[in-house]
Amino acid sequence: MAALPHDRSGNLLPMTTSLENALRYFSVFTDLDVADCLPKVRAPTLVLYCQHCRATRIQQALDIAASIPNARLVSLESNNLIPLPGEPAWPVFIDAVQAFLSEARPSNRIRERHVDLSM
Repeated sequence: MAALPHDRSGNLLPMTTSLENALRYFSVFTDLDVADCLPKVRAPTLVLYCQHCRATRIQQALDIAASIPNARLVSLESNNLIPLPGEPAWPVFIDAVQAFLSEARPSNRIRERHVDLSM
């Protein structure tokens, strides 16, 4: 995928869907509240937040990260919901996800067990 010029990267939603679909997409998330469930999450969790994205607010990311036990919050310099290749935030995003995945692999937390299933 070719990198988009930085001045266009913040406008991907209107370039990729209709206004009706975009409004439908955002209405689902504004009606969804899982805040009470967050403290019950026991899986390793990485919360990524793009600082200049107009679709979310930093307080949402802080609340989510604070509500999930042992969650890690990474703030990224981007206008997008997810950084795009070619943006300065892209390598930071990739490094954060790779580090998280390497730490969260089950083999790093639990010893592998072999079970004999033969009869």
